[in-house]
Amino acid sequence: MQFLGFNFGSTKKKPLVTDAPATSGYEPIKYTQWFMRPRDLPPFSFSTILAMMLDPTIRLGLAMRSAPLFGCEFSYQKEGSDEWTPGIKANNPLVAAFVLRQFKKIWHDLDALVPAQQWGWAAAEVQLCFTEHRAIEVDRLIPRHSNDTRALVRDGEVCGVRFLRIKHSEKGYVDLPFPKAIFHSYAPDPGCEYGNSVLNGAYSPWGDKWLNGGALDTRRLFMHKDAYGGGDMGYPPGTTNIAGKGAVPNRDIAREIVEQYQAGSVTTRPSQLDPTTGKELWPFTRATVPSNPQHILQYPKDLDTEELRGMEIPDEVFMPSEAGTTGYSGKSIPMQGFYTGLDRWMIRMVGDVDRQVVRPLVAHRFGPGQVYEVTTKPLGKQAMENQGDGKANAGSQPSVFAGGWGRDGDDDGQRGEGGSGGGQQPPRIGQRMSLDPVAAVGEGVLSAAELVKAAKHVIDGRVTRLSTDAHQYSSTQFNLTGDLAFQVRELGYRIAFDDLAEDGREENPHITVKFGLHTNDAEEVRTAMADKSPVAVQFGPASYFASDEYDVVKIDVIGKGLRELNAAIAEALPNTETHPEYTPHVTIAYVKPGLGEKYAATLNDMEGRTAVFDRLTFSDNNRVHTSIPLTAKAIRFSAE
Repeated sequence: MQFLGFNFGSTKKKPLVTDAPATSGYEPIKYTQWFMRPRDLPPFSFSTILAMMLDPTIRLGLAMRSAPLFGCEFSYQKEGSDEWTPGIKANNPLVAAFVLRQFKKIWHDLDALVPAQQWGWAAAEVQLCFTEHRAIEVDRLIPRHSNDTRALVRDGEVCGVRFLRIKHSEKGYVDLPFPKAIFHSYAPDPGCEYGNSVLNGAYSPWGDKWLNGGALDTRRLFMHKDAYGGGDMGYPPGTTNIAGKGAVPNRDIAREIVEQYQAGSVTTRPSQLDPTTGKELWPFTRATVPSNPQHILQYPKDLDTEELRGMEIPDEVFMPSEAGTTGYSGKSIPMQGFYTGLDRWMIRMVGDVDRQVVRPLVAHRFGPGQVYEVTTKPLGKQAMENQGDGKANAGSQPSVFAGGWGRDGDDDGQRGEGGSGGGQQPPRIGQRMSLDPVAAVGEGVLSAAELVKAAKHVIDGRVTRLSTDAHQYSSTQFNLTGDLAFQVRELGYRIAFDDLAEDGREENPHITVKFGLHTNDAEEVRTAMADKSPVAVQFGPASYFASDEYDVVKIDVIGKGLRELNAAIAEALPNTETHPEYTPHVTIAYVKPGLGEKYAATLNDMEGRTAVFDRLTFSDNNRVHTSIPLTAKAIRFSAE
C-alpha cells in the first residue's frame, strides 16, 4: 500500500480463489449514536461526554474497564495443550522477540488508545527510532485528542490519520500514514471507520441524575431542608417601627427571622394578634422532612448502578462476596461476561496495533512473508489466577497487573528476573526473551534444520563482520537522519524482496563526500574542516549503476558546495582516487542485474527536496565513525 510517498508492502495473505472479498463494494448505512436525542435528553455529543466526565461513577467505570488491559499477558497455547506460554508464537524466534518488544513499548503508552472507549476512537502519532543496529522500532506513542483526529481512508480501508490543529502546518493539519500513526476504534459498526462510545449506554441514567431536577438536585434539596429546617414566615403588610432603625418593612423583618432560624441562632418575632380573628400576625411554620427519606437517598445510588450497567459493568464487579472480596465467588457468569467483553475489545486493539504498526516494521526489518501470531491470555483467566495468587500469599494484595508481562523480556539485553506469585513487574526494555533450543525443536516452534540454519547465519555474520572490519581506506560522508533517512528506507522497501541482490537495501542512507583517504586520524580531518561551512544539497531523480553482480539503485544529489567540499578534502589530505569522477548520490538498494532501470523509473519521490548538512562523518578504516561539525557561517545554497 502506497500513501504519501511511503510503501510498506502488503501485510495480508491473498485469498485462495479471488484477490478481493466478494463484498468489497459494501457501502453500509452509517448509523451513528452521535447527536441522537434519546428521550427528552440533549443530543449525545463530545460536549455531553465532557460533562459526563464530572461524574465520579463514570470515571470509575472507565478506569475499571481499562485497568485489566494494561496487565494483559501476551502468550499463546501450544497445540494440544491448555497451558499458556508467555511470548509470541512465530517461526523465527528473532521475529517473535522483535514483535513482543514492539507490543511492550506500545503497551507502555496504552493511555493513548484506551480513550477510544470514551470517545469512540483514539489516535496517536507513533514516534519511531533507530536502534544501534540501524533497525527501525517503536519508541513511544504521542496521543492527540480524538476530536482532533480523523481517519484517512483509501480503497475502503483506513491507511493513516489526519491530525488537526497543527500550527506550523500551512493547511492546519498533518497526514501521517501507518506505521507513523495508529487509529483505533471502539466497537465500530460494520463498514464504519469510527466507533461508538461506551458512555452512550450510561447517558440516560446520567441525565436522570445530573440534569436540572434530577436525583442530585432532589437529594441536595432534602439534605438542605433536613440540615437547616427551612421555614415559612408570614407577616402583615406595612412597616414596623424599631428603635434606632425607624420604620422597617415587615417583609424584611420576616426574612431576617427566617435567616436567623436557618443559621441556628435564637430568633424572636413580634407577638401581635389580629384583633378580628385573634390569630398571629407573624405566623412561623417550620419545614418538615419525610419520616422515611431512604428512597430519596437511594435514588442516586440506583442511577449509579444503571450507569455502570450501561457501561457493560455488571453489579458483581463492585458488590462484595461473602468473604468480603470482589471476584468470582458465586458470580462466575456475570464476571465472565464482563471479561469476555473486555477480551473482544482487547482482540480488536491488538489487531489494530499489529496491522497498522508492527507488521510493517517486521516486514521492514526481516522482509515480507514473516509468519507470527499475537494472542493474549483471556483476561478472566488472568483475574482468577491473580485472585488465587492473592489468596495463596497471605498479606499480599492481588494486582490486576500481576503476571501480565510474561517471564522474560526482549532479544537484545539481559535475562529478566522472574517474579513470585502474582507480583511480577514488567521487564525493562532491552531484556532478553529466553529460547530453549531443545524445547524449541521438541515443541515445534523451530525445526532442527531451522535452528542450525539460524545459528549458521549468526556465525557467518560475525565472521563476515570480523573479516571486513579493516578496510584499505577511510572516507567522509553526510549521514541522512530523521525523515530523510526514513523516506529513503521506505523507497528501498518498495523493491520486491526477491529482486534484491546480496547486499540488499541500504539501512544507513548517506552521501559519500570523499572516499579513498589514507589517514586514520579523525583530528587531521577535523583540522582540515575548520573553516568549512554547512553544505546545502538538492535531491535529484533516481538512477542506477549497472554491474555484472548487481545494479545500484540510487538518488542523484545536486550541490556545488558538495563538490567543492569533495575537492577541498582531496587537496588537504593524502588520498587515492578510486573513481574517475565524483558522482554524489544516496544509495537506495542493490538489486539483481538488469533490474536497476525498472526501479529507478518508479522511485522519484524525493526529487526536488533540499537539505542542509552541518556535520561531516569521518569513517576510519575500522569503520569507527566520528562526527565533525562544520562551523563556518556561510552556507552555499547554489546548485549546479
